[in-house]
Amino acid sequence: MQILVVDDSALVRDLVASIVTAAGYPRPLLARDAREAKAHIKRSVVDLILMDILLPGVDGLQLTRQIRRHLKDEQWIPIIFLTIKDDAEYLAAAIDAGGDDYLVKPVNQVVLLAKVHAMSRISQMKAALDETNLQLSRLTQIDALTNVVNRRGFDESLEHSWRLHRRNDQELCLLFLDIDDFKTYNDSYGHPQGDRCLRQVSELFKSCLRNDSDLLARYGGEEFVIVLPNTTLRAAEKLAQSILLRLSQEQIEHKRSHVVPYITASIGISTTRDRATTAQQLLSQADRSLYKAKSAGRNQLCCYEDIEQVMSDSEL
Repeated sequence: MQILVVDDSALVRDLVASIVTAAGYPRPLLARDAREAKAHIKRSVVDLILMDILLPGVDGLQLTRQIRRHLKDEQWIPIIFLTIKDDAEYLAAAIDAGGDDYLVKPVNQVVLLAKVHAMSRISQMKAALDETNLQLSRLTQIDALTNVVNRRGFDESLEHSWRLHRRNDQELCLLFLDIDDFKTYNDSYGHPQGDRCLRQVSELFKSCLRNDSDLLARYGGEEFVIVLPNTTLRAAEKLAQSILLRLSQEQIEHKRSHVVPYITASIGISTTRDRATTAQQLLSQADRSLYKAKSAGRNQLCCYEDIEQVMSDSEL
């Protein structure tokens, strides 16, 4: 659980940090004012904010309103105010601004930890509910032809996996797949047969997935994507190689292919190790890798790190 402590007093920041750290929580993020707090929220996944109301410049009430407007309900972060005032109207205004609880200074260790534990449980329950809602949402986001997740479902799943990657600091990989010469296949065999081929190939792709966390989606036309949470680049390469091998074993006829006389695919791979800062950048890197695989002759895989290496070497 990542806690952010916002207080203009270094003494208070250090005291709160020592209390929660001693209780087994990770070292909190520390901020002196609204500017530093917003920078932390932008860069990191924050699970709980302990915030002084009387901050220099933008005070805690204003900052809370800004956070609530920016993050919306789907990214709710519990906020506990730290305050020296305890009159009812003042605390009511704090809750009305978007706070969830308050703690009167000087900070009492037992009360602070009790409130942190309570918010931690609520956060975990919300995360579990979000996961359940995601699974339910996926049921309405299935591609009618191939019976895999559609483009909309993929976009939501990728953002969800990206948030988990940032929260847990685990590697996230993407495979971008394109069936080679599929337009020629449709021209030769007709669109009804093309649809049957897409269903057959999507089933083949699906059979290569390792577990329920791996997600196959139809991106559009003959393009597919596979989201691989908590997966190393080498494991992603191994999965891509297994797909290419299965296609070569299956040998779905494609006499007019420019590669071999059966269906093949090109695969681009990207990983969060490639310094992507957003989910869309990770997708763009996989797309660039796919383009490189196709331009190199198709029926192969290409990793974004290989493209980066070539670019780096060319600068020498």
